[in-house]
Amino acid sequence: MTDDLDEGELLESAVSQLTTLTAPHAPKAVLSVLRLAARFPNLSAEHWREAWRLAGLDGGPRAVGLFSETVGLPGSGAPATPERAAGLAAQGHLPLAYPAFQAWVAEAGFEAVVLHYRGRAAREAGYLGHGFTVWCSFLELAALLERNQAFVPWATERFCEFVVRAFPADPPDGPPKSSPPTALPEITREELMSAALSRPGYFGHALLSLAALVRHGERFEREEWRALAWAQLAATARLYPDAEDHERLPVGAKAPASMEEMVVALSLGERNDVHNLTLADALCTLWHHFPSPDTRSRLLAIGLHFSRGR
Repeated sequence: MTDDLDEGELLESAVSQLTTLTAPHAPKAVLSVLRLAARFPNLSAEHWREAWRLAGLDGGPRAVGLFSETVGLPGSGAPATPERAAGLAAQGHLPLAYPAFQAWVAEAGFEAVVLHYRGRAAREAGYLGHGFTVWCSFLELAALLERNQAFVPWATERFCEFVVRAFPADPPDGPPKSSPPTALPEITREELMSAALSRPGYFGHALLSLAALVRHGERFEREEWRALAWAQLAATARLYPDAEDHERLPVGAKAPASMEEMVVALSLGERNDVHNLTLADALCTLWHHFPSPDTRSRLLAIGLHFSRGR
């Protein structure tokens, strides 16, 4: 590897890493590293390689080949239809969904397949917002894949796995998981920021969700945006089974002197986790969109707080 970050090498690591949890974080981390490296050119490529290593993204289980190449579906052209591919994923039919998604992406394009799930991402934000934020990361990944076409089939299989976990079919004897958003009162980004700052939650997930909404809000219809906003507000007030999900910023928490100092502390922090990277990126996004000195000071303090071990 040269002194510059190789986006293809990072991308290869991310899209071959199997999803062992509900939320596939490796694609989010790639996007975060590339954005952070561009924002802070004084930080070396070696800094980001070390941050990637500390985030635990080098040791996860990986696919050594494409699963779709081991499965064949009968029926001429049938696997390419959105209904067939989406239906297999909704029913949890892996590995059958893999070749169906590959055919769908080949016909419609990766971004179009991701956008097919826009409504569900808006209405089913998921635990700690993972359904929404991970969907956003795959949408962002589409632009990176334009420059790295060889990884499109790999990213397709990771997205297929995500859809199977995040957007299953409605239960046969229960209410539908996805329904049209109801009319909701207006809510402002400033109200969301105030709530997220007061109770950022586990590794700042309230701020991760808000940053994704700020970056991609224009992709959603107005009622979908409101549904997302109210879901995010509710997430800062709900009771979670894990006390750490209620995390608040300690009173009087110290803020570092600069964004770069905060990013260094978080990306190489004592509490090694993939969220070191994704949270640092989210805090930078929010810093840009919320220029209030008090808000910015608290964003810096949150980054430093989550850099420390438990």
